[in-house]
Amino acid sequence: MLKSLDLFGKALKEHYQNRGDETLQINISGQEPYCLPLAIFFRPADYYQIDRRALSLCRGKTLDIGAGTGEHSLFLQQQLFDVTALDISPLACEVMQARGVSRVINADIFSASFDAPFDTWLLLGRSIGAVGNIKMLGKFFELAHQYISPKG
Repeated sequence: MLKSLDLFGKALKEHYQNRGDETLQINISGQEPYCLPLAIFFRPADYYQIDRRALSLCRGKTLDIGAGTGEHSLFLQQQLFDVTALDISPLACEVMQARGVSRVINADIFSASFDAPFDTWLLLGRSIGAVGNIKMLGKFFELAHQYISPKG
């Protein structure tokens, strides 16, 4: 993603500042375009059952990959987790910081570096899309092997 374009981040920041009823049109090659209300990115972290389940499985030091607005990181922080939010969008990172996420890294999983492994990698809300393609999935698993602790 070209950081200068950061359309997703711009949309999140605009909604965070104005709290309107904006929607984001999603265009994926080979699929019909659809719209998402931006408010969905600011929902409670445990709004969806699958999110509740994933959050209940988090243990120890946690990396929230593709953290977006930081709703899951904030939830884990409130539960006293040591959580780091990671997102490629500089403007999404600004939103997370404004919302109170303590540790935010503006990078993608392939360019980020960490000083210690994590016990949990959390990927919710289609964050696995950050991998990009099947070819990069192997590299993703190599990074997981490197940055997830033996007990993770």
